[in-house]
Amino acid sequence: MTPLEQLKMNNKEILETLKKVVRKPSIKLPSQLDIEIIQNDLTITIPFEDTLKNMQTDSAAFESWAIIVKRWIENINRVIIKWDEHILDNEKLHYQRFLFRAKRFSEVFSWVNIHKTNEDCFRKLKTDNGRKIIVNTSKEKRSSGGGEKIEKELNEYKENELEELILSDIKTCEQFKRKFDLNFVDNQLPVGVFEGEISEATRIFPGRKSAIDIWGINNENEICLFELKTAKNKKVGALSEMLFYSFVVQDIVQGVMKFDSTTYEGLQKIQEAKNVNCYLLAPSTHPLIDRKVFSLLNKSTSKIEFGNVKINDDLTFSIL
Repeated sequence: MTPLEQLKMNNKEILETLKKVVRKPSIKLPSQLDIEIIQNDLTITIPFEDTLKNMQTDSAAFESWAIIVKRWIENINRVIIKWDEHILDNEKLHYQRFLFRAKRFSEVFSWVNIHKTNEDCFRKLKTDNGRKIIVNTSKEKRSSGGGEKIEKELNEYKENELEELILSDIKTCEQFKRKFDLNFVDNQLPVGVFEGEISEATRIFPGRKSAIDIWGINNENEICLFELKTAKNKKVGALSEMLFYSFVVQDIVQGVMKFDSTTYEGLQKIQEAKNVNCYLLAPSTHPLIDRKVFSLLNKSTSKIEFGNVKINDDLTFSIL
């Protein structure tokens, strides 16, 4: 395919191309999304109901599909995000989270654009209305250390068991910290976002238990976020989750958002960090998520560093 060749593909043609280049006939695109390429511009149109779904849901993971299609199909210049808007009162929190994701995605990556029909939608985004935005916090370190190691085959671990193993088994935790040069590590960092004060009435995003799986501070004073997945969870939506958590923490680092309290020392470290790194931490990933996906992300922005980390069968870690 030459640089001057003009691309035009519909959903079916994009899917067939992806199947061919990765040699995986079982790959699917979410039927709810309208994904097309016209004159080298990739447009993803999201139905209203899918702006309100969990980020791990294939049809809601618009960032993941944008990144993946751009990585695997050459000559895509721009990605255009378009959506239907029709908000019900009981869905406002979900839509606020969607607006935040879409706006930050377009701000961080220069090749991402918002369709002109949706540009006015961001007037409704509460995180960017100039008011004080607060993130709820834990008051103490979550990880305990010194726990008993659960002996299992890697593919049998549940996510909470893997998280506990990495943070609580002394040998595994020390190895993990050395791999990423961490001087501080913890888990379950809350990312509840509120307007003005902490209360149910001021909550901006849904997800009362939403939290970053594992996080730490390295010796370069960078915050490292780890999105943990098990061997059985290979959804493309992992990329969307990584982006969302990175955008929230980047806003904290830049002072756009503030913790409601920093009595726990780790939170002060986050506010003083100079950069944000975010890693996918898993035994294996979706076949469309490879090293070049992360290379594309890192070549496209200097604001956040992204990486892919393999959990090996012997419970060691390899940066891919």
